[in-house]
Amino acid sequence: MSAYDNIPYPIYLSDEMYPDHLATKAWMHGIEAPPPNASRVLELGCGAGWSLMAFGYALPQSQFYGIDLCEPDIRRGQEWVERLGLTNVHLRASDVMEVGEADGQFDYVVAHGLFSWVPDFVRDGILAICRDRLAPNGIGYLSFNALPGGHIRLMLREMLLVHTRAQTSDQGRIEQAYRLLQLLTEPPMPESVYHTALQKAAERFARQPREQILFDEMSPENHHYYFHEFASLLAQYGLDYVDDAGFADPIAGLPPKVQALFARMPDRIAREQYIDFFHGRGFRSAVICRQGSRRGWKAAAPMAAGLHFAGPTKYGGPGGEPGEQTWRALGTGEISLPDATSQRVFARLAEVWPHCLAGEDLMALGGGGEEAERLAITLYSAVNAGIIRAYRHAPACIRTPGERPRASALARAQADQGFVSTLACDALTLSGTGKEVLRQLLPLVDGTRTRAQLAEAAGHSEAKIEEMLTQLVRMEVMEA
Repeated sequence: MSAYDNIPYPIYLSDEMYPDHLATKAWMHGIEAPPPNASRVLELGCGAGWSLMAFGYALPQSQFYGIDLCEPDIRRGQEWVERLGLTNVHLRASDVMEVGEADGQFDYVVAHGLFSWVPDFVRDGILAICRDRLAPNGIGYLSFNALPGGHIRLMLREMLLVHTRAQTSDQGRIEQAYRLLQLLTEPPMPESVYHTALQKAAERFARQPREQILFDEMSPENHHYYFHEFASLLAQYGLDYVDDAGFADPIAGLPPKVQALFARMPDRIAREQYIDFFHGRGFRSAVICRQGSRRGWKAAAPMAAGLHFAGPTKYGGPGGEPGEQTWRALGTGEISLPDATSQRVFARLAEVWPHCLAGEDLMALGGGGEEAERLAITLYSAVNAGIIRAYRHAPACIRTPGERPRASALARAQADQGFVSTLACDALTLSGTGKEVLRQLLPLVDGTRTRAQLAEAAGHSEAKIEEMLTQLVRMEVMEA
């Protein structure tokens, strides 16, 4: 019996392996992946299937299959699937090594938090499944512990294993591990490179759900790979690296000489490896495909024309140059827009949020030629900066709640879990200042109550209800 049978893995949503996200990444690299809203998706090591439930709700015409060895997790997930009425989500308690020809082909094969936590023969089996079960233009996703940044994490893992070696129960190991973390983060620490790195790693561990440290840091199997080693493993199985699943530009912010060095590197695998050297990356989320599928970066305008764009953009004031404007997201990040066309586009994005605008229509505003190319590059830069988002399939979000407002059944069911999945498959927390009232309101917003009835049921004024409904719209959880 493993720790997973005794202690449930914390609820999580891995939005980076959302089929639309992967299809968007693939499109940027010249791969026309299967439509995310009409696809077959396989998750290896799915746990209770929390991610698949969010994906299945957002993409009802697709079919989602999850496999995990832990029967209690699968049973818990099946109960939730039945509760939500998700007929397109199928969970199975099974060894991933049993996936074979009888399961058919899949348009997307994903595995988060599995590759580094299994023996080598299972790791090789995962790669073989990607090779054999992926459709011709199918896309895979694998996350793994990376080096050199993972050395610090490995160091702390070894300390935790020594410190908890006398404990015989899983709960005892968790408690003992957190006692050590408390000691390692106790101020003041000596000022040294070692103590600073150790303290930051310990603080990061301490912020995780308590159970997670048992599974992620103290599991029997915990393997780390340099990127070039991972790429070599892919090649052995006829697979190719497409891109990192994240959108942030890893080159931005590095010294100009370093950026120039990366620009001259013809070998993209070596380039990715040296990026990890400079950033000390300790974890990677890789988008992969069959060898021969990747065509290289699309030209900016055709790439943008095949996408949809959305974002809670906000005018941030004049820029540093005449006629320039600064625009930012509601959170962090900002971009300078020097021309009237891009400024009009960002104003329109702000106006229609959370609706998407078709890239084809936006390119028409650019008028073609160099101006359209400049606009496309600006949009891509804004995506990289986290200011706007790009999609292949626009999420079904609304701007104005109806007479009887309705939040998604998934968000309503998740409200008491402390987080909700949006219709764009992002995970939002419902804890902290100002979020508790939303958490209490969500289950009531089921399409059966008017605003006046919601005010009475929730104990708020109608004006307050309208304010909270606006927040729920911006959170992308409201349905037509």
